[in-house]
Amino acid sequence: MLYLVVCVKYIYRHFFQGIRIAFLPFETKIRAILLTISNFKIAKYVINATYIGDGILTTHNIDLLKDNKFSDAFLESVRDLPEHLPVRDILWRSHIFSWAYNRAKNLNTKDTRECADFVELGVWYGVLVKAALSMDIKHSKESIFYLSDPWGRKSDIDKIEKSAKYSIDIFEVVRLRFQQYDNVKLIRGLVPDSLQEIPAKKVAFLSIDMNGSKPERYALEFFWPKIISGGIIYLDDYGDFPELRKEVDEFLFDKSETLLYFPTGQALIIKN
Repeated sequence: MLYLVVCVKYIYRHFFQGIRIAFLPFETKIRAILLTISNFKIAKYVINATYIGDGILTTHNIDLLKDNKFSDAFLESVRDLPEHLPVRDILWRSHIFSWAYNRAKNLNTKDTRECADFVELGVWYGVLVKAALSMDIKHSKESIFYLSDPWGRKSDIDKIEKSAKYSIDIFEVVRLRFQQYDNVKLIRGLVPDSLQEIPAKKVAFLSIDMNGSKPERYALEFFWPKIISGGIIYLDDYGDFPELRKEVDEFLFDKSETLLYFPTGQALIIKN
């Protein structure tokens, strides 16, 4: 018993420090400790881990995630959210999203005649987009960021895959979270119906996070002709749902573009 206690204390001291403890839910810490104790191979990685979250553990350098501007923006994005929400260990995902957003934003400097817009389908509380915008508040006058989601509207709930998780009406909460950004427009509704309400003619960045294979395929078909050369599609759920992967792979089958996949489950497509 004493040995077990010593192991737990050792693992906790050497692993749950600094940036790692700031973003990990309590349940995640306990699971990691138990796995470490039961598996020596895992223990070697965990003891030397630099980051754990979003389904991955790594021993590699994570200085990018410790950058004050980035980490402060992420903390600001989750600061007022309910503690039980599983959004505080997605720091790596936020890095991917913010990188894609900034790369797409820079495309607008090449053609000032008409700025391409930004679109996110499946927003929920908007953790990733708020973190990206928190680092880039001056972007508000350049182009529009359309955020589309039912946000728990009762008439839409029964039509949503995995609806129980999204059954609470949070529209007013989200509206307040983005009220400081003049360029953010909220469009409440379900894909594919809500697609017609997004007036963007050119799109530099498209984020798709609807946890549903058919809506995400509709979105790809609808926006593909509008995405400018070099524009980025961010797929949040590619690694999680087999049917969704099938739809995305079929969509890309006759195209020259290829998909960049991350161990956190996300994927990017950059249009030629």
